[in-house]
Amino acid sequence: MSQDVEIEDANKCNLCEECFKYTNDKKIDNAIRIDENDKKYIFTVEATGSLPPHLIVLKAIREIKKKLRTLQEQI
Repeated sequence: MSQDVEIEDANKCNLCEECFKYTNDKKIDNAIRIDENDKKYIFTVEATGSLPPHLIVLKAIREIKKKLRTLQEQI
C-alpha cells in the first residue's frame, strides 16, 4: 500500500533527510522517497511596490511571448 504525502510548504524543506533517519531508526525500509512533481513549478515574485506581483507576472509573460514570436520568425 502506497500513500503520497505532500509537504505543506516545500520551500521550507531543506532536504536534511531527518525523515529518512526517523524511519531508519524505526526499521521501516523504503518508507520515504523525496521526488519532484513535474506538474508544479514554484517561483517567487518580489515587487518594490510600484506594480503588484500579479501584474509583473502578466507583463513578463507578454514579453516572453513577444520574444518567442520574434525567435519563431527568425527561424
